[in-house]
Amino acid sequence: MNTKDRKGVEAVRWVSGLRVATDRPLVELEPRDDGEVDLQVLFRTDPGSEVEAGVLASADSSGDWFKLMDQESALAWIRADGRLALVAEAEALVQGFDVLVRRVVPFAAAVQDRVLLHASAVLADSGVHAFIGARGVGKSTLAVRLGEQGLPVLSEDLLLCLPSDSGVVIPGTQKSAVEDSGPSLEAVYFIESAPGLRGVGMEELGEEECFKRLLQHGFGELGVPKIWAARFELYSIIAEQCMAYRLEVPDALGELDGAAADLARRTTSI
Repeated sequence: MNTKDRKGVEAVRWVSGLRVATDRPLVELEPRDDGEVDLQVLFRTDPGSEVEAGVLASADSSGDWFKLMDQESALAWIRADGRLALVAEAEALVQGFDVLVRRVVPFAAAVQDRVLLHASAVLADSGVHAFIGARGVGKSTLAVRLGEQGLPVLSEDLLLCLPSDSGVVIPGTQKSAVEDSGPSLEAVYFIESAPGLRGVGMEELGEEECFKRLLQHGFGELGVPKIWAARFELYSIIAEQCMAYRLEVPDALGELDGAAADLARRTTSI
């Protein structure tokens, strides 16, 4: 059940390492007991005018704002420090609050030097295996099916990654942006669906191709220098130190159990 504090803001909830508070209910996000916040999300009918007029009391009127667009529609205004986002309520109602917030969070996180991959992930003996692909390609479903094969699911959609001296660390709980320990990212898989396929098809990718695909699936505007720097560093480490594959999975849901079993066996040899 959602509970509100005295300011009328919904309970703080974890979203891939960030403690996010919103003034609208969000489902399927784990609530926190304390009120500490990394990102405050406010839904507004006309957020653009509020930013320009400086009437929002919690906004830093002297700060700059990034505008997050969806084609020609403005989705959100994110303050330069990544701590406050004003979301266009009309767009949120159309796309769904949760969907829209999940688009805002990766951008705000990147401004805070925290990089999220649009990926599901499971934990194997060798380390973390992450599955990257377009929405609807089957990342979440594959992770759930791998979980049924005995591989713990770390993420179904957004994966917090932390650069470290040994490579890339994945906080095991995805509930902390400051953990300096956790399992290492072992491999990334770029998912494509293949009609009529049974099992899975895998093709190993080189560093350059891996880096290019990471850019293709990245969030937000790479034109923002602060975001570009953080992502460039992380993507470079992943491309250099992790195994990378093009992964073909069946487009038929009925075949995914067999594909997951096939992939679970292969992860033991990577």
